[in-house]
Amino acid sequence: MKNSLALKIGVTAAVILALVGGGIAFSQVLAPPKVVEPASSSTPVVKPKISDRPAIVPAAASSSSSSSSSKPPVREEEPKPEREPYYVMLIGNDTRKGTVDEGLEKFKDDRRSADTIMLVRIDPKDYVVSILSIPRETPSRYQGKNRRLSTVYQDGWDESIIGAVKEITGIEAKYYLDMTFAQFVNFYNAIGGVDVNAAIPINHPDIMTGEEIYIDAGEQHLNGNEALVFARVRKMYAYGDACRQYNSRHMVMTTIRQAASDPGLAMRNLDILLGHVATNWPVEELKAEVQNFVEHADRITFYEGTGPYEGDPNPDFGGTWVCYEAPETWAALVEEFKNGRDPSTVYPLAPMNAAA
Repeated sequence: MKNSLALKIGVTAAVILALVGGGIAFSQVLAPPKVVEPASSSTPVVKPKISDRPAIVPAAASSSSSSSSSKPPVREEEPKPEREPYYVMLIGNDTRKGTVDEGLEKFKDDRRSADTIMLVRIDPKDYVVSILSIPRETPSRYQGKNRRLSTVYQDGWDESIIGAVKEITGIEAKYYLDMTFAQFVNFYNAIGGVDVNAAIPINHPDIMTGEEIYIDAGEQHLNGNEALVFARVRKMYAYGDACRQYNSRHMVMTTIRQAASDPGLAMRNLDILLGHVATNWPVEELKAEVQNFVEHADRITFYEGTGPYEGDPNPDFGGTWVCYEAPETWAALVEEFKNGRDPSTVYPLAPMNAAA
């Protein structure tokens, strides 16, 4: 789905996990979700057979203790943005630390999984940003273990997910941005919330307070607690997790667009983001990339897509429900994605219908 932006966008998509906020009219920032009748049985579908890591920052330049008074000082080069397309992994992990569930017996070992996985292609010359959701129920055979992709996170956190997604797509992310539930809520509260367009009314307990949160259908502004409910609810939709992925992608894109009225807001919110996320992206390089996109805001174009989200219980995975492996569909998706084209032309986005 192509989303050309004629309005000024004050951030690079590399920070699209939610680095910016601000206010512009709903009509400019919110694309209505697609609600359609369920697909007929004739719809073609590819169905093959059946510790917290600190952020890495640039090393300081070392000074020589030898006599160098006769030499002019070496000027450090300013960090420069990337020049070729590259990839960033966005991860929302489901640790209960900082939530009302933290003390529950089933969460005491903190065996967190990757609740949301998005692979982002950033083209810093043509300013095309492509977001590809990788369904968490995607089957993975990473390191010889058959399991859902989300649980691969338990082995080595970000590095494991990056490795498993590379096996599926052939793409290795250069950087990652990884956020917990508590960090997500605190970040959005710190920047003043986010505008959304809800396809259906939803409700779910707030994982931070335990209180029930209700979100009406339509355009509205959400605080951090409400935004997390919007990003997590799936069982109220006919297409479950695929609809949750849609909401997550559009929250990311809308958050970027909301900086359009004030490019200076991007750097402020980047600083806030860096206090609420784990990343391996050198800070000064990240800031240089943000500045690059700020200076070319009127050229930014978005594409979005998703990996196959339909599936069945699979005996190779212990009878667990997983998405169809669909290697031919993945290959076609990746071809469009890697070349900066629209991946939703290969595999359609899920209709945003309510569950029956």
